[in-house]
Amino acid sequence: MTEQQVKSRVYVADHGETLSTKRKMILPLQAVRAIACMMIFVYHGIGSRIQFAGVWGVSVFFVLSGFVLVYSYWDRPIINPTIKDAATFSWNKIKKLFPLHVIMLIVGLIRELLQEQDTIVHYIMKLGLTIPLLQTWSPIGYQALNSVDWYLSVTLFLYFVFPFILNRLKKQSPNRNNVLLIISSIYCTQIVVGALFNYLLPNINIKWIVYCFPLYRLGDFAIGCLLGYLFTVTPDNLSLLKKKSSMAEWLIVLLTIISWTVYYFSNESLQWLTYTCLFLPFSAGLIIIFAKGDGCVSRIITNRLTLFLAGISSYFFLIHRQMLYYVQAGIKKIFHIETNTYLNLAIFLIISFALTLLAVAIYKMIDKWMHKKTVNS
Repeated sequence: MTEQQVKSRVYVADHGETLSTKRKMILPLQAVRAIACMMIFVYHGIGSRIQFAGVWGVSVFFVLSGFVLVYSYWDRPIINPTIKDAATFSWNKIKKLFPLHVIMLIVGLIRELLQEQDTIVHYIMKLGLTIPLLQTWSPIGYQALNSVDWYLSVTLFLYFVFPFILNRLKKQSPNRNNVLLIISSIYCTQIVVGALFNYLLPNINIKWIVYCFPLYRLGDFAIGCLLGYLFTVTPDNLSLLKKKSSMAEWLIVLLTIISWTVYYFSNESLQWLTYTCLFLPFSAGLIIIFAKGDGCVSRIITNRLTLFLAGISSYFFLIHRQMLYYVQAGIKKIFHIETNTYLNLAIFLIISFALTLLAVAIYKMIDKWMHKKTVNS
């Protein structure tokens, strides 16, 4: 085996296989992950009245993913990854979630069959796209069956691209000014692309382009990677944030809340801008500031509850949407209650949250049992 092959194998290994290069987890960012996940859950439970919560949460997820990957994998040796290396890395990153992904597709399919929403041919087409996580490459059915699966579809592509991004960063080692210039260029490109599609192709599904299309969300992810590079390789450039950590944290929280308000009052004609580009600067700022983790807001949000939720967030995310559907339908059918009052809505969210946690626990228990059985056999 050549040196290149050895290094590639080290690169695509799971975290536990190269303990010498594993970095310490950044706990405040885990707390941010949990909060973003809960914001998405609450949005899906309440609906379009707080759509900003879900859109913001997704923005945080994409930037955070790129940041954490660079931070985690920077010390691992890599030389010119191949397409096969990238595909292996991508699959290794999502394979633990793939069985749950398929299960939730079946759960979603059952729900739609009971409601007779579509034809059998269309269901077969949906399954053909969603099982291999290809749905976001088409404007038709990109949120089919289990609607949150589109995020996993985009993430699969981003994981594939990541080895090449990391390799380029390692080879070029850009300074802080160049990194900031690249980040600005990516952000401006996203704005221009969104505007062009919106105004030159008015009949196109703009949500698909600027919210769910993998190549477009690559911009968020790449910005996260670049911020992770700054944080990991050139921490001295962030010394100002360290001196004023609490002030910086309160400021970015305030700016984030202002961005939510802007989204809430924005016109639908601006969706090409608000779906991604409105929140992106604030998501990026939030992550780079809270990565320092020594401000008072970090200490407030980093606790056992948020760290627990962060640890199960990937499972929770895939399950929660269908759980909300089924709980709402069950409450309506059994108790003849609509979730149109604050009390009923609160009860609905609490029940859905508790049952989603229960489903996560059951799935992890079964998965652990099956893994143990496989190892022993």
